[in-house]
Amino acid sequence: MYESKKQAAMKTIEKKQLKVDELKNVLDEEITPTLEKLRGEKQGYLKWSKNNADIERIERFVVAYDYTQAKKTLDTSKDEVSVMKIKIVDLEHESKEKEGKAGEVEAVIEGVKERLKGEVDEEHKEAKVS
Repeated sequence: MYESKKQAAMKTIEKKQLKVDELKNVLDEEITPTLEKLRGEKQGYLKWSKNNADIERIERFVVAYDYTQAKKTLDTSKDEVSVMKIKIVDLEHESKEKEGKAGEVEAVIEGVKERLKGEVDEEHKEAKVS
């Protein structure tokens, strides 16, 4: 009786061992290579993800730098425009003063011309008379 139970148990153990061996073969031939491949892909993805995050962070720094440079340029340009406007106003005022002085000088020149013309005409008349 024990012998038959022992043989039945041994047959059951053999069947179970065959299933374990079959599962081990499936694990070794199919699952383990797939798992290794997936681990490699995971490593590649993690590296890509880290690099992508670094790129995005650096791009934000570049945009921030470009913004600050543009802001500085704008501020500098505003200051330069203000200085140029003041210079334009000063030059226009100076130009008006010079135009006024030029008008005065032209008036003096015309007066001198008239006076000289009168003197030349008188001397010419005297020269004709003599």
